Amino acid sequence: MIQNKYFSFFLLLLAESIERFSYFFVSFVLIFYMMTNIENGGLEFSQESAMNIGGYFSFGILVFPLIMAPMIDKYLGYFKAAIYGGIALSVGYLFAFLSGYLSVYFIVGALIMIVVGSAFIKPSISVLVGKLSNFSSISHDLGYILYVISVSAASMGSAYFSAKLINKYFTYMPFFVISFFCMLLFTFIIYYLNKNIKLNDHNERSEKITKKTSYFLAGAMLFCLFIGASTTISSKIFSFPNTLSFWLTSLFSILFLLFVCLKFLKTNIKMLYVILISSFFIIFLMVNLFIRNLGDISPILPGIFSSFDMLQNFFIFPIVLSIIAKYSPTGAQATMQSLAFFLFSLSTILVKNILPLSSITGSKLILILALLIIMITAAFVRYVYKVKE
Repeated sequence: MIQNKYFSFFLLLLAESIERFSYFFVSFVLIFYMMTNIENGGLEFSQESAMNIGGYFSFGILVFPLIMAPMIDKYLGYFKAAIYGGIALSVGYLFAFLSGYLSVYFIVGALIMIVVGSAFIKPSISVLVGKLSNFSSISHDLGYILYVISVSAASMGSAYFSAKLINKYFTYMPFFVISFFCMLLFTFIIYYLNKNIKLNDHNERSEKITKKTSYFLAGAMLFCLFIGASTTISSKIFSFPNTLSFWLTSLFSILFLLFVCLKFLKTNIKMLYVILISSFFIIFLMVNLFIRNLGDISPILPGIFSSFDMLQNFFIFPIVLSIIAKYSPTGAQATMQSLAFFLFSLSTILVKNILPLSSITGSKLILILALLIIMITAAFVRYVYKVKE
């Protein structure tokens, strides 16, 4: 039995960071692997076939957690589902490796196993983060913040290393081998935690499900939809921090969040949130001023670091996940978490695809963003105030 309660939480974060690293390590090169000719180590699919398969794969990654989450809640349990997911992903990466030697059709089985494994893991880990950090309301919020930051860092790190590896060696098999062993390690860690931790499934807030609580959860889900839309629009407007408007907007957002915390939170916790928000702004400032000037790290990283949505992704959205976890019914926690992720991702995808087809640009886009930010901030004030009561 694990005695240190913090050790189990950080071990869970390590496991999920490993899983995200392995997933993006493979997904970064998957389309290229399918399109590359056989002589160069690929599968020699046509571009149209590879893109179609990639589209179905992305759709499965988005939707399948919603299908699997009720089964996780009702039958499997969170640790067991994460273990099954780890095994499925290990088999998926092994199949991807074998597709280069035995039959190209192994890649279909690989993609199916990756979709199934991800559907088991994502909602399960999100629930476990809440359960293993639920020492206090503050630690619960901080747990989800650390969770989102750690998986984002692992994702960006895998993009960096995969870009370096493919540019230097132009070979695909090491990607599948490394990801395979990463998932074996992930599965072992989750198995160890399962054997040494007894989860407390009791949730005092969620035991009293009322009509008001249902409306509250529905509002939180709508909140996720707004955050996904606003982050996409903001990244279109402020692609890089090279304008005065970018920094003024960032500073105003930070100051307003500080005002919210000082005005509405209880005295014993408000200073912690003030320190958290101030630390985020300092990191945000350092990243945008210095890291983006270190050279071309990869085609992906500079855009992520320089996006205006960093504060919402790394602070506001995790707190919303924490709030949803606190108020979700005991038998539907994975379902609610997967729904939150789905709505966030769905709004991001829809806005990203709709904007190029519309005539909304310039000042109109800024106006829409401003309205979304006002709605998000207003909802954030209301939810934080209610949860901290």
